[in-house]
Amino acid sequence: MAEKERQDYSLEHLKELQANGQSAILLVPHSWCIDVPAILLASTGLPVSAMANSQKNPLTDWLMHKQRVQYGGRVYDRSGGIKPFIKSVKDGYLGYYLPDQDHGPEQSVFVDFFATEKATLPGLGKLAKVSRAKIVPTFASYNIETGKYEIEIKEPIDDLSGDEHIDARVMNKVVEDFVNPKPEQYMWILKLLKTRRDGNDPYVGY
Repeated sequence: MAEKERQDYSLEHLKELQANGQSAILLVPHSWCIDVPAILLASTGLPVSAMANSQKNPLTDWLMHKQRVQYGGRVYDRSGGIKPFIKSVKDGYLGYYLPDQDHGPEQSVFVDFFATEKATLPGLGKLAKVSRAKIVPTFASYNIETGKYEIEIKEPIDDLSGDEHIDARVMNKVVEDFVNPKPEQYMWILKLLKTRRDGNDPYVGY
């Protein structure tokens, strides 16, 4: 990687968890640089396990998968469920969990998100419990002034209750805290608010 593209990051929290024999799941909102932490950590000997949706174009799907696992790691198709992901975390892989996509009303609970509410995946507390892992908020951004990627790795979340609504709100608050100072770094194009309580799609016509 070119010098100007080297990342600024700290592994302090991950190293502490490792020293205690504790598994970790990185909670990573969709910034434009979302793949950077996974590839970087894998290149340092910390292979990552993640879930992803297959791309419609087989060539694009192959290229993206090849990039993501070039230093080792596992990427499971989301359609296969979460059990393979949980097993990999128990096997010692860093989990890479994306908290902010809209997966529809059947898989979601509605909780506050910025100035509105969002259909949010529940079960973060349960995921941490069954994986025996700590949830570590992580965010990647690109600094146009320094020409470097910057990765923020915060201390593990310690207020997960097991209540689906409370934990979903905790998860959305992580996204808010990362995005508020750097809204231009976030993938607003993902139609994050597509599922509404009234069934009306706010993106129709756009």
